[in-house]
Amino acid sequence: MMKIKLVLISVFLICNIVAAQNELNLKTSIYAGGARQGATYLKFERALFSNNWTETIVNIGVGSVSGEGKYGIFTMNKIMPGVAQLFGYKRFFLELGVEPSIVFYRKVAFIDLNAIVGLRYQNRASKDPSLFFQIGLNPKMYYSHNSNIDVPFYFGIGLSL
Repeated sequence: MMKIKLVLISVFLICNIVAAQNELNLKTSIYAGGARQGATYLKFERALFSNNWTETIVNIGVGSVSGEGKYGIFTMNKIMPGVAQLFGYKRFFLELGVEPSIVFYRKVAFIDLNAIVGLRYQNRASKDPSLFFQIGLNPKMYYSHNSNIDVPFYFGIGLSL
């Protein structure tokens, strides 16, 4: 577990250093989606580094898995930061990354670590706002509490600013 934390911290530090050294017109995206480990979510995303056919992105989001208290199934709220690498050119991208989820369930908080493997359609070459679509797999790599919710795919739609 300690190795995973060190790798994640290293990736974030390297991305921040690279972004600080490059003066780029970095894209921002806002999007909503569903099915990501059972959650309906809203995310804010920022590109840190861009090179011809690859781009490093970070995002932060909030999500919720709704429940029915009268049936003993309670709502889970999530904070979902993530880091990913996009591979592609102009509009179609392969997305690979990791997404830790901090989950709040009643009086308990726990962490899931999810992989991101997906496809997205997004016009990153244009300076004008454009639509954003994504679909992919989001399997659990590690979990600290078994929540019995495992929906290993996701979809999203949003706006690239």
